[in-house]
Amino acid sequence: NLIGGAINIYAIYYMKHESTSKLKKNSFLIYLWIFLAIMNLAVISNNLLYFFFFFELTTLSSYLLISFRGDKTSIKNGQNALFLNQIGGVFLLLAVLVNQANGLSIYMNEIIASKNLVSISLIFIAFAAFIKGACKPFESWLLGAMVAPTPVSALLHSATMVKIAPFLILKFSPVFTDEISYSITLFGMFFFLIFALEGLNKNNFKEILAYSTISMLALMIGVAAIKNEAAYEIALLLIFFHAISKAILFMMAGVLEKTYHIKYIDELSDIYAKNKTLALMILISFATVTLPPFGLFFAKLFFLQY
Repeated sequence: NLIGGAINIYAIYYMKHESTSKLKKNSFLIYLWIFLAIMNLAVISNNLLYFFFFFELTTLSSYLLISFRGDKTSIKNGQNALFLNQIGGVFLLLAVLVNQANGLSIYMNEIIASKNLVSISLIFIAFAAFIKGACKPFESWLLGAMVAPTPVSALLHSATMVKIAPFLILKFSPVFTDEISYSITLFGMFFFLIFALEGLNKNNFKEILAYSTISMLALMIGVAAIKNEAAYEIALLLIFFHAISKAILFMMAGVLEKTYHIKYIDELSDIYAKNKTLALMILISFATVTLPPFGLFFAKLFFLQY
C-alpha cells in the first residue's frame, strides 16, 4: 500500500504527458487503484478459493493495464500475460480441487497448523508461484509488460502481482516436504543466476530492470522455501526493500522516457549535463539495489551469511 500508493500518485503526473483522452487517462488511474485493492484482498484471504479468485483478478487487471495503449504490440503482450498467468491460475485451482477431493481443509491457517496438504497440491502451488514470478519459460509476460505506461511496470515489478510468487511460497513453506523445499530452493537459486547474467547483455533501461526483477524474484522464492524462521525473515526483507528500490528505478525510467526520450543505457552518458538532480537520483536508485547502507544490500548479505 505504501509503495503502490506512491506509484499511483506518480501516475497522476505521468498521465498528464500521455497522448490520449481525459476519459482514458482517468480509466487508467482507476485500473491502478482497483489493482491495488485486489492485491489487498488477495493477501488477506484465508480461503484458498477466495485467494484463487483474487489471483485471477490480478491477472485480468494486468491485462487491462498492459494493453492500455491499444496498439498491436500492447494488445499482444497483454494477451500473452493473460494466457500465461491463466496457466498459473489453473495450477492453483488444481491444488484446491485435489485438497477438497481428499477431504482436507481449504483454509490456509488450518492447513498450516495441521501441516496437512497433499504433496501434489504443494507442487501445483509451487508451479503457480513460479509462473506468477515469471520464471523460465514464463518470463515473456513480465518482459512484455514494459510496453505499458511506466507506472504499470513500476507497480508490477515492485509491490504487486509478481510478489504473489514469494508470498505463496512463504505461506506454504511450513507445509513443504524436505524434497519440495530443497527443489524449490535449488531452482530459485539457479534462475536467480541465469536471469542476472541475461540482464547484463541488455541495453534497454526498463528491460535491464525487468531482468533484475525476475532474478530477484527467483532469489526470494528460493529463500522463502527454506523451512527456517531466519530464512522467512530474510525473504521478507528482500520483498520489502526490493519493492522500494524497483519502484524508484522504474519511476526514474518514466522521467527519462517522458522528459528526455531516453530508453537505452548508452543514451545516459549526457544526462548529467541535462539534469544533475535526476542523474544523482538515478545513481542513488541503483545504489539502493547494490550498496550499503541500503536495505537490499543487507538482505542479500544476511542471506549469504545464512
